[in-house]
Amino acid sequence: MSETSRLARFSGWGDGSLLALEREIVKDPRPIDKLGVPEAAADEQIAKGYSQIRRQLGVPFVPTIYRILAQCPEPFLVAVDELEDIVKLAEHTDFSRRVRQQAHAALNESRCCLPKGVDLSAPFEAVMANYSVANPIGLIFSLSMVGRPSQPHPGVMDSTIPPASDTDLSADIVACHGDVILPGFWRDTMVWPELAQELWTCTRTHAREGHVERARDSVLDFAAATTSGTAVDAMAEKLRPMMPADLVEILAWFPTGISTMIVEVEWLLSARLEAVKDGGAAT
Repeated sequence: MSETSRLARFSGWGDGSLLALEREIVKDPRPIDKLGVPEAAADEQIAKGYSQIRRQLGVPFVPTIYRILAQCPEPFLVAVDELEDIVKLAEHTDFSRRVRQQAHAALNESRCCLPKGVDLSAPFEAVMANYSVANPIGLIFSLSMVGRPSQPHPGVMDSTIPPASDTDLSADIVACHGDVILPGFWRDTMVWPELAQELWTCTRTHAREGHVERARDSVLDFAAATTSGTAVDAMAEKLRPMMPADLVEILAWFPTGISTMIVEVEWLLSARLEAVKDGGAAT
């Protein structure tokens, strides 16, 4: 957080306000890191929260949104305590299955196709499976942080993304996702560089044709409608004032970013099924 943004949080310059400002600067002197707090570097309190997140989500890792939030322990710990209620809401509304259905239905207009020989079997299929579990809960969680966006974050896998170039793969993926962060799904996919390049090339083309954007907006609207009037709205009202402005700015990307990842993973899962039906290698 910049010192300027801290100053904006104080309306007066009496002794009390100045003392509060000094305490704020000492308490949080560094800008928000878009990579968040690594699991290996978490202190005891944050590590306990991470353990709870992995258990609640049923995945072996802590997704990026939680690691970014962990840089501000107070709202992080409050949000982790609320995570169980978010999971219960998702289970009660059958949200994970229904939001994936929503993505799939919105993608039905476009045929999924991958280059011949692309292998989406183990171990990569475990990455798709983990994110298909984590992302729907993460989407509700992001709404509980910042509320429903008035419009999608600009430049996230819509038809306005730039043409393909020789840019570094990770830099190109970040640029096409609103130039904020490298989405976790793609970060984990880059463990296999050649596969990541092939999948990204196909997905990028899909986005420039407008398919990802339409499906993403459908997913985001569905999530907002599902959570409207629930405790998620109240959580956002409670948590936003607890967070510095630069953290809120980064977190505001996640409703659009996670909705996009849901679509991307669903598209690749559908492409895998298409390849199997056509006798391809994506088994």
